[in-house]
Amino acid sequence: MRRWVRMCLRDPYYGLGLKLYDLLAGGRRLSLSRYVPSQEVKALVPGLPPTLGGILYQDGQFADYRLNLALILSALSRGAVALNYAEATGFLVREGRVKGAVVKDRLTGKEVEVWAQAVVNATGPQADRVRGLLDPELPPLLTPSSGAHLVLDYPLQVGLLLPKTRDGRVLFLLPWQGKALLGTTDLPAEATACPLPREEEVAYLLEEIRPYLGDLSSRVLAAWAGLRPLVGKGETKRLVRDHLIVEEKGLYTLTGGKWTTFRLMALDLVERLARDLGLSLPPSESHRTPLLGAGPRPPLPLPEGVAEHLYTHYGTLAPEVAALGDRPLLPGLPYLEGEVVWAVREELAQKPLDVLARRLGLALLDRKRAEEALPRVVELMAPLLGWDDGRKQALLLEARRALPALC
Repeated sequence: MRRWVRMCLRDPYYGLGLKLYDLLAGGRRLSLSRYVPSQEVKALVPGLPPTLGGILYQDGQFADYRLNLALILSALSRGAVALNYAEATGFLVREGRVKGAVVKDRLTGKEVEVWAQAVVNATGPQADRVRGLLDPELPPLLTPSSGAHLVLDYPLQVGLLLPKTRDGRVLFLLPWQGKALLGTTDLPAEATACPLPREEEVAYLLEEIRPYLGDLSSRVLAAWAGLRPLVGKGETKRLVRDHLIVEEKGLYTLTGGKWTTFRLMALDLVERLARDLGLSLPPSESHRTPLLGAGPRPPLPLPEGVAEHLYTHYGTLAPEVAALGDRPLLPGLPYLEGEVVWAVREELAQKPLDVLARRLGLALLDRKRAEEALPRVVELMAPLLGWDDGRKQALLLEARRALPALC
């Protein structure tokens, strides 16, 4: 997680709220919020029109694709088994209770039966679809919501929080890997596997930022959308982000919640399973168990921008990644060819977009540069995964078609 300063343009309600937050956070806060006069606002964000001032506070940020991967790899290092491109196509039921699942390898088409003492459905926005494999008549738990984001070629020293929009929402514009991240929307959506940002969402974001920084439409480098698994029914922006555990015929569904509560969600689920299965577990150590790659930064004799990129993506593993190839993947960018090799050998990558979107994150940052990198990524992956020329060409074409939806 990195610390970033955010600024909320002057609003007495937000000022009061942030001071209350400072008080409640106590010693765990990153820093105290403070009022900044209009001159300082202008210096921090030169493109802003004249303001009455703002409120400066600190927040944290992280790359969700890297944290997700760190959790998986940490579990593997402790004896878990994780499968990529594996899909549950049905459940195994004995005496009216779920005792396993039929799992399909989406790369080969092969299906296997996996029996288990407990089966958990933790598939986010897809939770209701998976529940439907057990009983199509089960009422839905979720109202999926779409959140679109734009990556802009716009330098920022601080983030901006825009507290008032025409539909009563809050928007943010944040420093993000040398660019700016603008978001987000909140609209009802279908729980598709590959959500795309809708034209009206992109237009909405650009229109809302226009009064502050002008027309930024020519600076859009990438646009993508995510789905929130909101529990309940109603207007999406009014639904709370709490998580829910539901047991149905032996299938445990964990859904809702958000990244900031993922550890608590997992802990609640494990404790529920232990209680229902009559198991005695020791107290959880997850709150003080470091993830793979956590620790002090090791020496890395590379240019500063490259070293910073490797540290933030791989932590203490950065030297091992660089040792696999320190040649740049693309000129002018910090990504290395060794990262592609590492993604295949150590991070379960099987397809080009696994690398560009879900390991390196380049496709989330700059769509054109990601497309430029595709041929070289395919060439680097081919000998590691045994692809012949026909397979390489097929995967290259598939990746180019899939790039807009990142899957």
